[in-house]
Amino acid sequence: MKIYHLEHVYTWINDKNEEISEVKSIGTFSSKEKIISVIEQLKGKPGFVNHPVECFEIHEGNLDTFGWKDGFCSWEDALENI
Repeated sequence: MKIYHLEHVYTWINDKNEEISEVKSIGTFSSKEKIISVIEQLKGKPGFVNHPVECFEIHEGNLDTFGWKDGFCSWEDALENI
């Protein structure tokens, strides 16, 4: 079964000149149409209104599946193998 996850993602620079990513998980839905409806409801609300609508990200997936089946390594390990 196909599912759709909605997030709101943006970056900003803090007072130490570091780039910070802000990710808000909004919800998981059964159709893109439902997500579009949620975006319409949220895009004018406090916080969301301060960012472009492109900050809403839709991620498609399948129910009852998972990734990383072979495990993972750290960035340091990955860079050593280049």
